[in-house]
Amino acid sequence: MQILSKNITKKEIVIAVITMIILALLFILQFNIFIKELQKEPVVNIDADESNPDHIKIFMQVTGIDPVKGDLQIRMLPDPEGNLTEDGYTLAKDVTIYTNSNSGRNEFNFAKGKRMNPFEVTVEMYDGFVMEYPYDKHTADAELYVTSQEKDSAGQIKTVSIPIVKKTNFTTSIQGYKFTSVNEVVTEQGYTYLQLKLERATSVKMFSWFIMLLFWFIAFAVILVVASIVIRKRKIEYSMFAFLSAMLFALPALRNVQPFVPTIGCLADYIAFFWAEGIVAAGLVVMVFTWLKRPGAKQT
Repeated sequence: MQILSKNITKKEIVIAVITMIILALLFILQFNIFIKELQKEPVVNIDADESNPDHIKIFMQVTGIDPVKGDLQIRMLPDPEGNLTEDGYTLAKDVTIYTNSNSGRNEFNFAKGKRMNPFEVTVEMYDGFVMEYPYDKHTADAELYVTSQEKDSAGQIKTVSIPIVKKTNFTTSIQGYKFTSVNEVVTEQGYTYLQLKLERATSVKMFSWFIMLLFWFIAFAVILVVASIVIRKRKIEYSMFAFLSAMLFALPALRNVQPFVPTIGCLADYIAFFWAEGIVAAGLVVMVFTWLKRPGAKQT
């Protein structure tokens, strides 16, 4: 105990306790962010009126986001209700669903006596630019129109619209994104027009901020080292050349660690990466010329 008391002071114990408390608080904060992004939240702005028992209930879930192509994939799971089904599973009449999918099919036909199988649509994202990473925001529109064929009083076959009830399962964060709002812009008999707004998840932004801050810390450290060599005439050691040379190749790898980062030239690069890479390269050049300029010890 006497040896322990001599080696560890009260000040060191206080610093250790404060450090542990700060780390614990940061861990709790980070874990709460993860739990929040993991939760699935229903969208409150979607009309769920089931007053008409004869309708098509459509469950919608986003399955993929490609900001480079500007595509958003939505899986649709239609389910007939009321007189549209005889046994709760198969259709009692032919049903056609029209979508605004910009890739593949945009018309889906379901025959009488068959089950309505799930299908996927791809809609376009706009009002956003992926090179604004990690601050890019996007908007996407999803349109649905459900129809069937019936005979009128004159015996003529006509196309009629079928009411839709939307059930959503949009997650707050999917593949590094979160939905900020989903609004039903237009809703009519058999037709619905949804507008989705999304941006990068908080975890993606936080990690990108950490990497950008790390870039600036590295750049500042290089500036201090080079300034110490040039101004204070500190001795140049060969390990410094190895350190700066390795850093030139390590920084691009560190930059690519950012989640879902696009190619070189995004906003995060202009904020930190280009500066750090340029400062390290300039520091290496200055150090080399300083080493060449200074006379070394003559060999005998």
